[in-house]
Amino acid sequence: MILRRDGLCATCQTPTPAGTKAWWCKSRRCVFCDTCASALPEAHPLAPVLPEAAPLPSAVARGVAGGSAQAEYDKRHARHLKKVESKWGTGAIGQIAKAVIDEPQHVTAWKKGAEGEKRLSDLLHRQLGEGAVVLDDLSVPGTKANVDHIVVAASGVWIVDAKNYKGKVEMRSGGTWRKRSVLLFVNGRDRSKLIDMMGWQVDAVSKALDAVGVDSIPIRPALCFINSDFPLFGGTGLIRDVWVGHGRGLVREIRKDHALAGDQVQLIAAALAQQLPAIQAS
Repeated sequence: MILRRDGLCATCQTPTPAGTKAWWCKSRRCVFCDTCASALPEAHPLAPVLPEAAPLPSAVARGVAGGSAQAEYDKRHARHLKKVESKWGTGAIGQIAKAVIDEPQHVTAWKKGAEGEKRLSDLLHRQLGEGAVVLDDLSVPGTKANVDHIVVAASGVWIVDAKNYKGKVEMRSGGTWRKRSVLLFVNGRDRSKLIDMMGWQVDAVSKALDAVGVDSIPIRPALCFINSDFPLFGGTGLIRDVWVGHGRGLVREIRKDHALAGDQVQLIAAALAQQLPAIQAS
């Protein structure tokens, strides 16, 4: 685990500063440096309570981008076809009806969402390469919700919600003269609720990190629009700590800071993949 605060190894009394890799014994509430923990025999009374080393990202199920959205579209698409069949039959007329009757928006939205997530995931993998770990379509235990993408990089943990919307993305001033605020508009519609909806995702990732003893890692929520237009000025930036923009801009933001070392990136990515497991395709 990555220590949250300074400590001393219970065996050799070597200082273990916050941010370094060490082992935490919950039952005894003490720390072991990596060397001493590795030397403990399997029969040692403390050995069973020491956490296992997190696997490297190559062993982690990174998920399938857009998997949940695609599965939901497939179900709704099948129900739509069944409804058409119930009205027009399964013969020649029914086949023509299936071909010419448009699917309702609440069905096609899931298909567009899946396509957007796939495009964004491809971009992140291609542009970030080995410098980051991209996890796709992650579950939140105890809920039916999912997180589109988590990117663990030197700049921290990025929670990315992909949106495949058409139209121009704008940041507009709002609120009263006493309390000004920034609103998010897409294609002329107020979409500021999308900012608020990032809150539960931040909470889920925070709890996942806390469960493995990590609480000092930057968590950065982002809304990434895949198929939208942006003005030259004012289309990207922060709205209430949520970064808003396009894929290329997101890659630049992820590359900016270097708060984590390479081994920390790998360990944290592996821990998150265990706490928020990838949704398995059905």
